[in-house]
Amino acid sequence: GLWFEAVWIHKNDRHIQQTDQEILCAGIDYTFAFGNGLNALFEHLLYASDSSPFRLKTRYPFSALSLSYPIGLSNRLSVMLYRDWKNSEQYSFFSLQRQSDHFSFYLMAFLNPKNYYLPQQGTASRIFAGNGFQIMFVYNY
Repeated sequence: GLWFEAVWIHKNDRHIQQTDQEILCAGIDYTFAFGNGLNALFEHLLYASDSSPFRLKTRYPFSALSLSYPIGLSNRLSVMLYRDWKNSEQYSFFSLQRQSDHFSFYLMAFLNPKNYYLPQQGTASRIFAGNGFQIMFVYNY
């Protein structure tokens, strides 16, 4: 598949300088006939913010590559790689997922810069700054 997305966000807040944000994204994905089906996805994103709309003065270009491979019906191995072109930084995220009727298990590892530059709307995603791992059990009712 192919896609293009565009977002403009205006924050009517006189306490912040960067009141306008623009996000442009183009992507492509394909599932290769390899084993159980290797899904590959590539996106390129341009994030910009300024005090006026559509000036694109402060730009942050990012690229992302995601690979996902199902291991049987209940397991999935995923790798996500991001490239921050402006700051010359690399972000890496690896996960192994196991799912049953009511439970999901995730084993995740990440190798990221300590200064996290990926665009986000909140601070919750900063838990993946630096290097580390996370184990998560989820009950689905």
